[in-house]
Amino acid sequence: MAHLAMITAAIFWSSASVVSKATFATVPFIELVFIRFALGATTQWVVAFTTGRARIRPTIALRAIAIGVLEPGIITLIAYWGLTLTTAVHVVVIFALMPIVTVVFARLLISEPLRVPVVVGSLIALAATAFLIGDPRQGAGSFEGDALAMTAMVLASGAALVLRRNAQAHAGSAVSLSALQLTGGAASSGLVMLVSSPVLPFAWLPDADGTTLAALAYIGFIVSGSSMAFYNFAFRRIEAARVSLYVVLITPLGVVLAALLLDEAVSWLDAGLVALIVAGVALPSAIELRQRRARAGSAVA
Repeated sequence: MAHLAMITAAIFWSSASVVSKATFATVPFIELVFIRFALGATTQWVVAFTTGRARIRPTIALRAIAIGVLEPGIITLIAYWGLTLTTAVHVVVIFALMPIVTVVFARLLISEPLRVPVVVGSLIALAATAFLIGDPRQGAGSFEGDALAMTAMVLASGAALVLRRNAQAHAGSAVSLSALQLTGGAASSGLVMLVSSPVLPFAWLPDADGTTLAALAYIGFIVSGSSMAFYNFAFRRIEAARVSLYVVLITPLGVVLAALLLDEAVSWLDAGLVALIVAGVALPSAIELRQRRARAGSAVA
């Protein structure tokens, strides 16, 4: 179930990157981040209270809010800021490094076992991602933008370890934990929005069309309103490095969704590289399943 949760989260995150294109011309990215987290937090709180899952220990609650200020709050802002200064290709390749960095952090900081299939799968997915988006027509990036993207990726890798520890410490539902983290993310992004915005926030709202509003509702209520809960659910059950490996799926799924929803061209080479990325992500699970069946067969014998 944890692996299915992360696949579902990756699908939602990929769709958000495609749907967000409908808002970029109208909504400043800082306000988009705030709206996304505020609507997501609202959704999670409604679910938590209506299902009786809002109870959480105060120490874990405070930690969840503090984590949320950083991840998803500040980290997302840094990544978006980097995206405005460099190419999307560079940002995606940098974030494809996240599973490898998380493997190293997990080994050094919380003593998670170094699993060779996870490392090999991460390297396969990284190489295929680099080829998939390595179109020279995308243009060169900038040092400042790449540095911001790298900072966001390293922070996200470190935050993954804290998220796993907090998810393991919380015995209750992932919904309440996610609601608190999204609240922290909305608070940090909202503060940045108020401080940095040169005009009154939401000045664009009267002129927003139905497509923009529908895109914001989907990104906020559906994507953010569910993905963080899936994320925390997975963190409680599988290693941080395995969870981060699923993040790499965002790129190939985004290619598929762009082809389906936006009629963007996808070559046979693109399709093959997408399949290779999926294979790299699936490799650790496939090996684990094979080993489990072998042990079961030995036990029966």
